[in-house]
Amino acid sequence: MHTHMSIHNPELGAVGPSLEKDQEQKERLQEKKKASALADIIESGRAATPEAAEQYLERLNTLKRHVLEFLRDMVIEKRERALTPVQSHDYYSVAYLPDTFDKTNRKSVDNETIKGWHNEDIDMTDPHIWTLLHESDSTTDETRPSEEIRIGTTTNAAISIPEQMSGMAGSLRKYLSADELALLNAEHEYERKALVRRLREQADEYEQMGPRYDFPGWQSLSEETK
Repeated sequence: MHTHMSIHNPELGAVGPSLEKDQEQKERLQEKKKASALADIIESGRAATPEAAEQYLERLNTLKRHVLEFLRDMVIEKRERALTPVQSHDYYSVAYLPDTFDKTNRKSVDNETIKGWHNEDIDMTDPHIWTLLHESDSTTDETRPSEEIRIGTTTNAAISIPEQMSGMAGSLRKYLSADELALLNAEHEYERKALVRRLREQADEYEQMGPRYDFPGWQSLSEETK
């Protein structure tokens, strides 16, 4: 008769075979995500070897931890010194995306929410700290750029510092070390180049599609009447 013994974790207590299997799956998933992140760093030219990519990812994670510390310390203090409750709501804006696949569902958060964020919440396998968007309108020459510091979490959500004129950038500049500030600026430059490349690729693909409706609901307008 085969008996499957449970293992013991000092923090979790006895762990049965089901929980043990779940933990192994989570560890394998984390390993895959980290390998993908290291490959992304090398492919993007931010590092040349796996060892250098490991070091770069750790620098990036250290920067994320320090930005989170900035939110808990400096931002909350700035908000509490705001002149009015209305100003406090918009002053030093910080947001949260419950699901990073829905980039429009960005919700402003209060100080208590910020206090609840911890370093353990950070997705240490995410090789990005900026998210840049650039939308165009066919009827005008105007474009709608968006650039925000975004820290992915272990729950596929994200902590966001949106673009703003509140003084957030100046305070963050003073808070970070020279090396961290240089890394933050370098990451923005990398993301900007990546965005330019993707916009060009998308424009070429869109042109190659030729005259067509992108949404099926409009396609009947161009169908021949029977």
